[in-house]
Amino acid sequence: MINIVIAEQQELLRIGLQCKFEAHGFRVNASVENFSDLQNTLRIITIDVLFTDHQFLLTKVSENIENLKRHNSRLKIIVMTTIDSFYNLIPLLDNKIIQGICLKTDSSEQYLAALASVSNNQSFISNSLLVSMNDYSNKLTPKELQVIELLVLGLSNKEVANTLNNSERTINVHRSNIMCKLNLVNIAELINFAYQHGMTKLNFCQ
Repeated sequence: MINIVIAEQQELLRIGLQCKFEAHGFRVNASVENFSDLQNTLRIITIDVLFTDHQFLLTKVSENIENLKRHNSRLKIIVMTTIDSFYNLIPLLDNKIIQGICLKTDSSEQYLAALASVSNNQSFISNSLLVSMNDYSNKLTPKELQVIELLVLGLSNKEVANTLNNSERTINVHRSNIMCKLNLVNIAELINFAYQHGMTKLNFCQ
């Protein structure tokens, strides 16, 4: 039997997930709405899988996850997020700090698929997120994504060039390509776009 805890601010999502999981024979040991209650719950009971709202991990990510896993190092964590924040969760998944990512708007079948995957020690990204990731990868190169992150931090083209060990001319070309691909006019529009689409680690400080 897989034991589950759901930690989510939205009551309807909590209730809906609990009903779906229990209808498929899973045990939902607790359903909580804030991080404090989640920590208290994990001190009392041992669970296998945690579905948690990404809002609970917005600051001190490593510290918060360490606290969650303090009493159970094998705890599998699936983060429920929004389309404008998922990009910053990918490094946590790649480094096996979390085991899965779902959109809050995903179907219940995707949540069941996530549960099945992490229970079999596999990572999981929902189909809708994979589509979004492919959209970005088709538009922007990894180098262009790096340039965006540094520009959003407020670095000049010269400073970006020094950071990435490129010439300033190369960075100017990258910047022009980014603006063209995203149909943007200036750095202010780029910064706004980056925040709206979760393309900066400033939205998810570790």
